[in-house]
Amino acid sequence: MDYAREKTAMPGLAMLILGILTILGQLAGLIWQAITTVPIILSYIDAGAGSEVWISFATSSGIQIVSTIIGFFCGFVILFAGTRLRAVRSAGIVYAGAILAALPCCSGYCCCIGLPIAIWAIVTMQDEQVKAAFAE
Repeated sequence: MDYAREKTAMPGLAMLILGILTILGQLAGLIWQAITTVPIILSYIDAGAGSEVWISFATSSGIQIVSTIIGFFCGFVILFAGTRLRAVRSAGIVYAGAILAALPCCSGYCCCIGLPIAIWAIVTMQDEQVKAAFAE
């Protein structure tokens, strides 16, 4: 068990950091969306925009909001997977978090580091002693 904890400590920490960076990146994106959207809404109100403009605006804003919510969810799963990897528990969650970390659409602004961290975590999980520790 000590070998498994030692072996999973660094990739688990990397996944934790990636999860935090993903959540912070999504939060920054949400703040940026709010900053850029408010002036547009005010200009539409001043111009007396019709319903077709509002529908188009709501659709594009809605897609951005849904994308951000998915990014938050992925960030939390990656973060949780990192904690589980470090604790040598819940292999399924660790694999799910690693897969999400590998997908550029899920790790958000951290897509360049998500894939190597995911590969590192999955390779670590393939070690026989680590597998045995997760099975306990």
